[in-house]
Amino acid sequence: MVYASAENLNHKDQVISLKNLPEPMLRSRWYLADRRRSDPDSTFVHINPVDNRSLLLAARHVLHRLNPNWAFETDKPSNFLDQIAVANPGKFSIDPDKTNAPRKRNYDYANDPIKFEEMRQYILADLKVLSPDIVIVPATIARTLRRLDPPIDLAQGRKTIEVYQVTPQVINCHIKRQVSGADWEPGDLRYANWNVTDGRLKMMLYLQWLDQHQALHNRS
Repeated sequence: MVYASAENLNHKDQVISLKNLPEPMLRSRWYLADRRRSDPDSTFVHINPVDNRSLLLAARHVLHRLNPNWAFETDKPSNFLDQIAVANPGKFSIDPDKTNAPRKRNYDYANDPIKFEEMRQYILADLKVLSPDIVIVPATIARTLRRLDPPIDLAQGRKTIEVYQVTPQVINCHIKRQVSGADWEPGDLRYANWNVTDGRLKMMLYLQWLDQHQALHNRS
């Protein structure tokens, strides 16, 4: 299972409650099914780093480094998407109109255990229903889940790989400073040629960071 780092259940001006929760939770499946009818290679599931394929590329490289003999898709990211599960650990959007913070504040929940406490039952349901052997997750979110009381340890009973978010800012401001040596070359890794549709993302730097900084550690 690959966890992204957004919260995207609602559309603008839509209020999410337990009464209407099933509709937005199923929306990603509707989007994918609808796009696949016109574009069989679509990866659009309403999760941006999956839509633009960057997180799929990162996840495929993680799996290759864990075991190069695993028979995961290397030619098409859409086929790879069919072999894995993708989700957001954040299940609710933050409405700035309901807070006392300045309007320009970043409302990211990744470091906030209080917000994640409201999502506990849904995250545990992900793990129970999907029963993944491997979870790839942004490290900040994994650390925050371990701060809950009681904690949610994604590594309990499974292999957990903690990585950076895949955004231009993270790659240019954090990852670029950490990689060393010559430019990373993908060699004969066929998936390295997947078309990431956001041209701002320097994914070869991200893959190089995965290799050089031993992000593929096992906490189980």
